[in-house]
Amino acid sequence: MAEQEILNAVARRIVEAQTVNSNNQTQFSDGKKIVLAIEGGGMRGVIEAATAAAFESIERFAELVVEHGGDCLAAREALEAEQADEASTKQHAVNGVSWADFISCVSVGAPVGSFATAKQARLRTPIFFEEMATKDFLNLPRIFGIAKREITDRNHKNDFTPPMDLDLMMKAVKDPDKGLNVEEILNSKTQIRFAVTDLDAMRSRWVDPLEQQGSKLFDLLKATCRIPGIAGKPEQGEPRFIDAMISPVTLLPENKFDYIVVFGSHPIGTTPRKKGFDIADFVTTWVSRAAMKDGNEAKRYLGFIKEQEQRNEVSVENSKKQPGRYLYFGTPPDAEEISNSTLDPAKLKRQADLAYMHTIQVLYAPVIKALEEKTSLRNAQQPTDFRAPDFWGVSEGAECQRHYIQRIKQALHSHP
Repeated sequence: MAEQEILNAVARRIVEAQTVNSNNQTQFSDGKKIVLAIEGGGMRGVIEAATAAAFESIERFAELVVEHGGDCLAAREALEAEQADEASTKQHAVNGVSWADFISCVSVGAPVGSFATAKQARLRTPIFFEEMATKDFLNLPRIFGIAKREITDRNHKNDFTPPMDLDLMMKAVKDPDKGLNVEEILNSKTQIRFAVTDLDAMRSRWVDPLEQQGSKLFDLLKATCRIPGIAGKPEQGEPRFIDAMISPVTLLPENKFDYIVVFGSHPIGTTPRKKGFDIADFVTTWVSRAAMKDGNEAKRYLGFIKEQEQRNEVSVENSKKQPGRYLYFGTPPDAEEISNSTLDPAKLKRQADLAYMHTIQVLYAPVIKALEEKTSLRNAQQPTDFRAPDFWGVSEGAECQRHYIQRIKQALHSHP
């Protein structure tokens, strides 16, 4: 099966990455080009973050298996000990997302991709259900001047937060103790690009975060998530970039990559489609016009949005014609769908747990097989021995874990 071929290629790279990085090789032995595309989705980004966290855990597990002479049980126990110590500064041998040649990030996928590249995906996934799952961060009535919250950390005394307060999110991203480790991104061997809409040129394009010095990197991260009107205008001194409003796959050049791995924000196998009039989309579009600098730019922007929608539709149709190139990760097929404005911390945690555990389930067997090609294994564990709820403090504890593992097992019977 085509998906299994991609999965096996990724698994072999996860194992081979240790040798590639230690010997300063520039490419993997398979000769393939693999891209990781990380979607947006607002609060649904918690699914992408948890998927990245699962990859991070599996990569570290593979390292530890080799370090412990093929003893999988000892490796898993060592992994759990490391993950229990959030203050640990242990440096792993493998760079974050070491198996990919290129990373394309859109919207909230840019912070997710950054934390994944910096090997912080598991530790920073809680941003979604802690700092961001509040009405201080997202409160749509502020569109109409209702429920205003005065900004206290800016010089503009009469200014108010927009419906989506990206400054609150960026405060967590820039936290000196547990925020983004920029140095890890700068040292990464994997190319990473953020997709944005350049308002001056009125087109979507990639920006290289490594070219952004100092605070400009954080300004760029903020810009990738800026839905005009909903998240305010670019401030003075910031680049005139906003959310790209496009799939991370759409910008990829034709035939440059052999495999495309997508971190998505929906249950696997689903293709969300609009059904008739959508009031939320209507309000967002209406408010976006008001965020432009003048009427002409607003008119150009509305035309641009229609073009983006058409480009995305073409991209989806092309992906259907090339199933052997795509591998999609998200929540299990039977998982509950959540909206991009969900603020329920418990619901967001469960989505994270489902995505994490399902990704572990899918990755584990191919990685074990790839490890067996390199070393003699002992005490190979079941993938369900990996735990997600304890990492993120789900209140139901072990009972919740058993419940979701059972759901994942059931879902796997219907997913190749």
